[in-house]
Amino acid sequence: MFVVELAAQNSRDSLFMQQIADERLVDSTAEQRFDNAFYAAEALKNRSEFAAAIEGYRRCLSIDSTNAAAWFELSKMYSFVGNTDMSYRILLKAVKYAPRNDYYKEIQAAYCVSNKEYGKAIRIFERLSKANKSKTSYLYSLLKLYEVVGNDKKYIATIRKIETLNGISEETTIAKVNYFNKKNQPKKAIAEIDALIDKYPYNIDYKTFTAQYYLTIGDTAAALVQLDRLKSKYPNSGYVYMTFLRYYNAKNDQEQAERCMAKIIDDTNIDISEKLDIFIAHIDLLEKNEQHDKAKRFFHTLIDVYPKESSIYTLYGAYLIDLKDTVHAEDVLNTAVSLNPDDESSWSLLAQIYIANDSIDKLMKIADEAESLFPDNSTWAYYKVMGLIQQGKQAEAIALIDFYVDNLDSKQNGFKSLIVAIKGDFMLQDSLYTEAFACYERAIEYNPNNVI
Repeated sequence: MFVVELAAQNSRDSLFMQQIADERLVDSTAEQRFDNAFYAAEALKNRSEFAAAIEGYRRCLSIDSTNAAAWFELSKMYSFVGNTDMSYRILLKAVKYAPRNDYYKEIQAAYCVSNKEYGKAIRIFERLSKANKSKTSYLYSLLKLYEVVGNDKKYIATIRKIETLNGISEETTIAKVNYFNKKNQPKKAIAEIDALIDKYPYNIDYKTFTAQYYLTIGDTAAALVQLDRLKSKYPNSGYVYMTFLRYYNAKNDQEQAERCMAKIIDDTNIDISEKLDIFIAHIDLLEKNEQHDKAKRFFHTLIDVYPKESSIYTLYGAYLIDLKDTVHAEDVLNTAVSLNPDDESSWSLLAQIYIANDSIDKLMKIADEAESLFPDNSTWAYYKVMGLIQQGKQAEAIALIDFYVDNLDSKQNGFKSLIVAIKGDFMLQDSLYTEAFACYERAIEYNPNNVI
């Protein structure tokens, strides 16, 4: 009897274990089905097959309707195809099913800002800021939004919160000064500048802020008093002469302005990045007054002082292009490229010269070099395609188009749409109507707004 009962018990246990195993198999299979569907949808997305990817992510959601990642990816797909309303509605599902995912909420807030629903965006960032008290990026987002909606009380309060976390800074001081300036409260603005100077007593640049503020509100007399005091303490400081330059420009005293410029150039303790805007403004003024010889002398002075500074050569090259002196501009820009090949602006200016002069071989050469340095900029690929077309190499151009279409990612869909349409034009010229139509359809798939 005992043996029979034991056998029965073993049988029941076996059935129970089988039931558990079956349930695990179902769960495992569902999870596996979801993973497989998700990976398949991701592959479609990476191939820029957005319509198919949409169906793929919907297949994922038919398996697990509460998966926030699938909802979020589906939202992105609708954004890629230009259906922003649907994208936003689906994004809300992702937010619902992942309530602790701050990134999804940031995207939601960005949608609200783009739709000018500033109140909604403010509420989202306020909640995010409350949940992440040490994260100032949310406070800076709120600062911009409070300024847009004109909420002065919260604007100032938010600056104070930022300063509580990070201390007084140039950025927060400028924000407060601009605020008090709009409110026509110069004494409060000056008080904020004084607080910054007290916090950083050895920063000469900050000491010029008071004079700069007086110049901003048009009180040149008060500005001069401040500047004379600073000059007596720091007679060789380029920062002081930068503000003096503003003063003399306001007074239209070009002779004194040029003396200030010489002092600014001589102060090599100041990084050139802080001087560039001043140099550019000075060059613009000389160009406006058609003082081109003086502008060229100024450039040569800068090159003598900063012989290895590529930005000076880039500026000079751009100036020479404006003067239609492309021969000298090419030499100057080649120097800029050799000094700093990572500065794409110099390459772009060289391309501008070669396009204007129909120097296709030179254009193709630098496009090939620049493309390897700046692979995310499809302009260089476009130059290569158009260069082949200009050279009458249609077959090579089509082969290059096919290469780019097969290898560029979805971020380059606008460019892919353009070049596939160009290929369609070739097909049309050769009376290959079916192939041309297929190209145009594909171009529209990459970019529904392509009306070419």
